[in-house]
Amino acid sequence: MAELMTSQTSYILIAKESTYGTPVSCTHDVVLVQGVNPTLNQNPSMNWGLSSTALQDLDWGQVDIGLRFDIAYQHGKIFYFATGGTITHATTSSDQKHSYALSDTIPSFSLELGHNLATDAVSKYEGVKVQSLT
Repeated sequence: MAELMTSQTSYILIAKESTYGTPVSCTHDVVLVQGVNPTLNQNPSMNWGLSSTALQDLDWGQVDIGLRFDIAYQHGKIFYFATGGTITHATTSSDQKHSYALSDTIPSFSLELGHNLATDAVSKYEGVKVQSLT
């Protein structure tokens, strides 16, 4: 019987990369994951020779990978990857204040998307950057 991948069986871990596109071990949770929607867009082009019936060249083209995930707010780790700036924390007796400064550059991170099934399914992405956060 096939198992379904749901938010109850899925997890997302991330970690900041020191160099863009260089994968690192993913050790930090993103927060409470409600849903994940990975997308893969690819536009291959097939090139045929003049008066030839055989394919001469196959170019896989540019690959565009997108990840959209819905999360329930638990902590603000994801805000660092959206702002890129420094984070300061101040704790008082009644609350905690977190301040996020903006930066000119957005940091990249490695991301691991896993599904705890009878046979685990894990996808790893490197060079990930936050495009939008709403």
